[in-house]
Amino acid sequence: MLVAVPLPAAVSEALAIARPGGRVLLFAQNDPHMKIEFAAADIGVEEKEILGSYSAALDRQQESANLVFSRALPVSALITHRFSLEEFGAALSLAARPNNSLKILVIP
Repeated sequence: MLVAVPLPAAVSEALAIARPGGRVLLFAQNDPHMKIEFAAADIGVEEKEILGSYSAALDRQQESANLVFSRALPVSALITHRFSLEEFGAALSLAARPNNSLKILVIP
């Protein structure tokens, strides 16, 4: 489960619908003052995991966008594997156990 919005309620909702033993990835939850509450049983009894991933701070987003959209940064070279939508399972398997892969693209 991926939570990519800075809303504490979304984390609680993601934990509620994740399967026992599942993982919830918090993407860009970098507000130092935000507090998130959830049921302790989600972690202790159902053994769900909460993981974090950092995204660039707001003050760096414009610089990043300029590098990408001006094509000064060759971002397409970062894509090491491309899969069709029908190959989604293989793409997911590779992402779960990366082997010489950097970025994986699924093309609809």
